[in-house]
Amino acid sequence: MINNPNNKTQSVSKGGREAVEPSVSAFFKLQKIRTPLKHFLFCLVVYLIIFYLLLPKHPALAPSQVKNFLIINNTRINIEIADTDTKRVLGLSGRMSLAENSGLLFIFPKPQKVGIWMKDMNFPIDIVWIDAVHTIIDIKQAVSPDTFPTVFYPRTSAMYVLELNAGFIKKHNIKIGDTVVI
Repeated sequence: MINNPNNKTQSVSKGGREAVEPSVSAFFKLQKIRTPLKHFLFCLVVYLIIFYLLLPKHPALAPSQVKNFLIINNTRINIEIADTDTKRVLGLSGRMSLAENSGLLFIFPKPQKVGIWMKDMNFPIDIVWIDAVHTIIDIKQAVSPDTFPTVFYPRTSAMYVLELNAGFIKKHNIKIGDTVVI
């Protein structure tokens, strides 16, 4: 670099080619550009880390992964999905019936002892608790709306709960230990 008292950019000839070397002031201008870029990249990395940490760390299916049916013992069951707090609290409450071979599948963010009650229910149901590997871990059959405010819990933690019309479990010989294909 050729020393220039005015701190201007100087051309220097190297082997017949002309090279331009930045002055000190150009270096500081470059630093001013790099600072916002560094800040942006830092914020982006922090955002991505936070986003990653907030992702579910469980094998529960994301709504886009759930089909509109599931299969137990070669029996296809059409399902609706309750995968938000609002949908899970509402459940089948207020409905007059549930279509034949249909059910409501509750998806929880992590395995837990999920309690089910019959608040505002108008018909009896069978309740099936399913663990994270899709095995039936508990069943309550023909639970009547008259049982409210009793809360029914599984023996162990469940990731999913399936509500079906009363009698469905018996009719299709569904039992604890059966696998659910979701």
